[in-house]
Amino acid sequence: MTEKVIAIVGMGGGVSLGTALKFGKENFIVAMIGRNGTKLRDYKDILETHGIRSEFYIGNAADEYSLKDALRRIEEELGTPDVLLYNVANVKGVNLLSETSDGMLYDYKMNVVGAVISANEVIPGMKKRGNGCILLTGGGYSLYPDPNFGSLGIGKAGIRNLSMSLAKAVEGTGIIVGTVTICGIVNASNPVHNPDNIGAKFFELYSNGKNGTEITL
Repeated sequence: MTEKVIAIVGMGGGVSLGTALKFGKENFIVAMIGRNGTKLRDYKDILETHGIRSEFYIGNAADEYSLKDALRRIEEELGTPDVLLYNVANVKGVNLLSETSDGMLYDYKMNVVGAVISANEVIPGMKKRGNGCILLTGGGYSLYPDPNFGSLGIGKAGIRNLSMSLAKAVEGTGIIVGTVTICGIVNASNPVHNPDNIGAKFFELYSNGKNGTEITL
């Protein structure tokens, strides 16, 4: 069986690793993008212990040129990803009334703009191939706002809207877009909001082949 590729923007030890393990066990090569090469190498080692092939690329979701470079290197080395997961958020507890314009602009670049950049990098190749899947990590603050996480909530609302807008934008191309909206703190001991279950939900979005789907946990 030919291996497919999932590109994960924002590789970390929670949702991203849970999703990498799920897709890897389904015969996907995992292409990881993150800022810390040491941590990325650690995740590569973890995936190897499960018999999963992975590659890693240094890239910063808040830096357009860095992010594009990482995605283009994946394209050159592994081809257009079959699946893109954007799992990036600047999580900070700052009351909205105490926010600064610089802080919010930085957050928005990381929380939303990076997702748009990532999608636009992979969509042409997916269109040419006639299929592909774009997955976005949503959050409960998009549905249940908390002023103490105001900037994050605005970002997650943007991600939720983006998933719906992108789904309409790619209708008829063979590309599907989906989001998992996580209404809780991700924790390995939580029966619902644990990385393995969330990874399984992302795989469900991919495998059901339905464009514009949202799963709320």
